[in-house]
Amino acid sequence: LYNETVFGVIEMAMFRPFEQHEYILLESAAESTAAAIEMLKTTLRTARLLEETQKQARILSEQDVKMREQMEELRSMQEEAARQSEQMATFTNAVNHTLIRAEFATDGTLIYANTRFIYKLKYLGNADVEGKHVFTFIPPRDMSWFEPVWNNLASGGRHFEGYVRLFTKDGQEIWTMATYTCMRREDGSAERILFLGIDTTEQRNMAIDIEAQAEALYRSVIYATYNAQGNLLEWNKEYLDFIECTEESVQGISLLSLTDSSHKTDYGEAWKATLKNTFQRGDLYIRTPGGNTKKARFTLTPVPDITGEV
Repeated sequence: LYNETVFGVIEMAMFRPFEQHEYILLESAAESTAAAIEMLKTTLRTARLLEETQKQARILSEQDVKMREQMEELRSMQEEAARQSEQMATFTNAVNHTLIRAEFATDGTLIYANTRFIYKLKYLGNADVEGKHVFTFIPPRDMSWFEPVWNNLASGGRHFEGYVRLFTKDGQEIWTMATYTCMRREDGSAERILFLGIDTTEQRNMAIDIEAQAEALYRSVIYATYNAQGNLLEWNKEYLDFIECTEESVQGISLLSLTDSSHKTDYGEAWKATLKNTFQRGDLYIRTPGGNTKKARFTLTPVPDITGEV
């Protein structure tokens, strides 16, 4: 659920009651997922409208040549131009209602900013932003990577798409999913730079919070990941301490090989069930390379790819 809109349903189940912190984490993850879906839909819709408009502009250019050669088609071509102009206006209005938008000269001077740009960056009006340099809106700590990106765009390079922080008038920062695109002259040189963005500050802060919670979990339990063949991919210090191995020796050792012989069958069956995309949990008994016997409560959680395969 995001902005009082339901984007879908995730069903989860456990073999024990959910704890309060798990509900909180699931609700945060669900809201973040819904926000990402909404942002993706908006981005795709905008990209599709932009592509259609560019296609229509090319068609109009080709028809303009034919008008000079065939005057009898003038009326129909004028009607087509009017229709496309109306569509362009509709597209521009749609963009201005949904996206943060600004246009810059190749020297970085702001030429135009829509109401959302002015509002989000906390300026008073167009007169308050026109003529300002694009670097005015970029936090100083981001200049080291943004300046080369801008120089590439200003010289006619390919567009940039990604997360960009913007600096507001009162010194705050907002996160945007942004695109910077060259608007070119007929000879292909850059005439202006178009900026389109979506405010993702809330979603980014939420994602950072979830990442922090995941990192806290990673540091508080014995943790490792494996591929479907049982090869160790990732581990934390607690895992090394538990099986009493070093970074150099851990790769060649599997938990199954360390499992106590009287419990090896149970753990092996749990592993096979996990490969069938079934969550498993139980008690793990191992004998470390140093000969020490240890016990832990384990969970095996399958991680499927987009096809459902583990």
